[in-house]
Amino acid sequence: MNQDFEKRFLTSMLIMVLFLGFYVYIFNQAAKKTPPKTSSATETNSLALESTQPAPVTIVSSPSPSTNISLATKTLFLDIASEGAGVTSLSIDGKWNQSSHPVRLLQPVSLGYGVIQWDKESFASFKPLQSTETSSEWTTKLLWNNTPLEIRVRYDVVGDYTFVQTITVSNQTKEAVKLDYQGKSFSLRWRPDLMDTNTSGTGNIQTYGVYANKKFSPVLKKGLFSPAQNSLFVSNFQWLSVADNYFAFIVETLSPGITASYEVESRHKTVEKTAISLYLPIIFLGGGESTNFRIQYTASPKKESFLRAVNPAYGRLFQWPALFAWFMKPIEWAMVWLLNTLGGWITNKGIVIILIALIVKLLLSPLSIQAAISVKKQQLLQPKLKNIQEKYKDNQQLLQQKTLELYKKEKINPLGGCFPLLLQIPVFFALYRVLSQSVELKGATFLWIRDLTQTDTLFTMNIPFLPHNFNLLPLIMTAIQLIQTKLQTAKNPAMQGQSLNMYLLPLIFLFLFWNMPSGLVLYWTIQNIYTIIEQEIINLDRHIKL
Repeated sequence: MNQDFEKRFLTSMLIMVLFLGFYVYIFNQAAKKTPPKTSSATETNSLALESTQPAPVTIVSSPSPSTNISLATKTLFLDIASEGAGVTSLSIDGKWNQSSHPVRLLQPVSLGYGVIQWDKESFASFKPLQSTETSSEWTTKLLWNNTPLEIRVRYDVVGDYTFVQTITVSNQTKEAVKLDYQGKSFSLRWRPDLMDTNTSGTGNIQTYGVYANKKFSPVLKKGLFSPAQNSLFVSNFQWLSVADNYFAFIVETLSPGITASYEVESRHKTVEKTAISLYLPIIFLGGGESTNFRIQYTASPKKESFLRAVNPAYGRLFQWPALFAWFMKPIEWAMVWLLNTLGGWITNKGIVIILIALIVKLLLSPLSIQAAISVKKQQLLQPKLKNIQEKYKDNQQLLQQKTLELYKKEKINPLGGCFPLLLQIPVFFALYRVLSQSVELKGATFLWIRDLTQTDTLFTMNIPFLPHNFNLLPLIMTAIQLIQTKLQTAKNPAMQGQSLNMYLLPLIFLFLFWNMPSGLVLYWTIQNIYTIIEQEIINLDRHIKL
């Protein structure tokens, strides 16, 4: 293998590393939010008026003892409180965390009026009317500018991870009434609580999106030259989403006129609080009239098959950039199918990842074997190339001509070992997405690894200029890559001149993979072991000749 080829090979690998680094950087920006200018946030759910003007609302229903009602299915659990008829807890089945305990995805929420702020509360006390295992209805009475109103809030579980909230407002008099406070009537605040602080530094990213006019748009992102937004008002949408790598919370309006806003509070580049506020429009009611608003909520594992079953448009959460979608999406679907199929047979997810690495290696073996054979043939060609270089060292133009003639005569493509490796890059990126965003791996253990979606930190340390967490698996991965590099350079004299550059690549991967989910690091480690075995088998093959 000549030095020109070595430079091309190294360049292709560096391009792959740069793409990976760019991919990680861009997606991490969505989680890096600057703290809001107003810092008076509290832990409670807030429902209040933005203005200091008195509210046009007087609560009529007398306070009743606090009441809580639970709706429970095999997959979804809702706790509803009498204060504001709000959901105080929303959880899904614990199998998505390899646990018998449900996974909580929401902080408390209630119904209020006007515009919501972080630091105030104002809500009525509701009384339960009727409840079953999958539905619950609540009522309260209030005066809006001295006009008696009845408010009913109903929850209905309509799917494995989906429920519908219906808010009915009834005019109890014969006189018309206009419910208008600061351009809105009533408001709700939902506070998704998806992010696990243990995964915030492992590539787990919280993202936000708006779907309107058949187009999904990520929002609250940090631009290349602009800071991240802390809030956003949305006036025209079909549904909104908050999602991390493993879970998703989606709000879909089933009634017209509802607007919304996002609010995000973060500290130390980690999202700590997220709120979606929904605003019901101005309401006009004639005497004795009523109106209702319906909103659908989906709190689910972030699995494309689950979310598409609720609404095909929810699949936009998994979209690739348009330029790459046509070929990356089929590869991703194939990897998801492989993970789910093997996971249905084998309970140990670490073994599943090892088998995926083996199967992917076998499927790509025609490409990798072709690359390895090309590398070996170029090793065998080195004596002839050396003679040409010595003979025509004073005439670079003739040297290049004779070198190309030799390649053509021996039917060797100088890039034959490079192109097959480049063709594997889409598979790597698809696997990166699947393994780093697979909810099936959440809470799964393997050997000393406590959770395959987190780093395999054995202990923490406080040494200047070094990471605080000691992760063993990335060190093992780097050691194996260094062994692979040593074996390659030892058997190829042409590569020995490039040995310093070749040894740099494993160190770059160590930096990139240090805080990656251990499941992804495990895959790359096993893949490197398979590559060493494959290369050694080919090197032992004496039938490969010029």
